[in-house]
Amino acid sequence: MKFRHMAFLLMLLVIVGCAKQPGPAQPSEPAQTEQSGSIQPTETATEPQKEMAPEAKKIIDSISKVTSYSFSNANGIVYVKGDRAKIELYKNWGNTGATLYNIAYLDLKAKKAYAVCTKVNDCSYEMRQQYREVEYAPLDIGKLPPEYVKEIKYAEIDYTRTRTIPKASGLAKTYLFKYVIGGAKYEAWLDQFYGFPYEITISKDSSSTTAVFKDVQVNNVADKDVALPSDLKLTG
Repeated sequence: MKFRHMAFLLMLLVIVGCAKQPGPAQPSEPAQTEQSGSIQPTETATEPQKEMAPEAKKIIDSISKVTSYSFSNANGIVYVKGDRAKIELYKNWGNTGATLYNIAYLDLKAKKAYAVCTKVNDCSYEMRQQYREVEYAPLDIGKLPPEYVKEIKYAEIDYTRTRTIPKASGLAKTYLFKYVIGGAKYEAWLDQFYGFPYEITISKDSSSTTAVFKDVQVNNVADKDVALPSDLKLTG
């Protein structure tokens, strides 16, 4: 009887021990760490580039045909080829005597101007054999006509308006191009063959300005026309 009682107690201890044994460990979830101030990738919305009409693009690209040109401005007749220009002034500049001149040669890149007097009645022989540097700013011809066209990325032709514009010789058929650059609205009359601009109106907010190039001639200027004659001597 005593033996049975001890066997019963031993079995009870085994059962209790098994009940308290922990089960297999469960894998723990990785700790969530909060990153403050982290930069999340963002998608940049880009406006689709409009495709220019073939005829408009062809005319704008035609500006590459222009290697030289001449036009008139407030000072005189301007001849341009590359980064050199010559202005045949409408009237004599400078004071009477050694500072008088009627021709100006411009280095557009270096922004330098050189004066020459070629009029026999106004300049002595000695004056006609020399040149001198003069102030550039009063002679500055500003933004060149082809530069207006080369900056156009997208434009539309207004076929409801056409103009025939007088050139130095003959007439130019033009189309009205409309486009926007930097928030400003442009209306430019471009030559149908060369893409050369004859008149450009720029409007922004409540103001507008117009650049007009008159008496235009295209591809009519040689290198020698805009270069200082080599036989002239620099004078102070």
